[in-house]
Amino acid sequence: LALCFYMFGLYRYVQVHGFSFGGAGVVSDAPAGLDGPDQLGLTPLAFSISRFLRSEEGGPPLTIAVEGRWGSGKSSLMTKLFEDLERRGSHPVWFNAWHHRSEESLLAALMQAIKSQGIP
Repeated sequence: LALCFYMFGLYRYVQVHGFSFGGAGVVSDAPAGLDGPDQLGLTPLAFSISRFLRSEEGGPPLTIAVEGRWGSGKSSLMTKLFEDLERRGSHPVWFNAWHHRSEESLLAALMQAIKSQGIP
């Protein structure tokens, strides 16, 4: 019951002080794709990275790091990038190393993802 009052109080505070919770009173932490709202303004960055990756000027080896605190939009950026690459005819592979952190061989898990998601 105390949690309900706390949440209602927080929601009321947010309403009174002009903050927005996406219209429904809550914010999802699910990554936003290209067709979803771009509340963090990440679409232009995703398009720029996509264009760079598809250009013939750059070449391997290449490493791009996406770093940030929780909720800063890392997964949304990667989802937007993945979707843009797919829409433009590329075959990106989604691999979340965090989901495989307890496995003995991270490289084997990566290779399996490439095998199952890559070009047939």
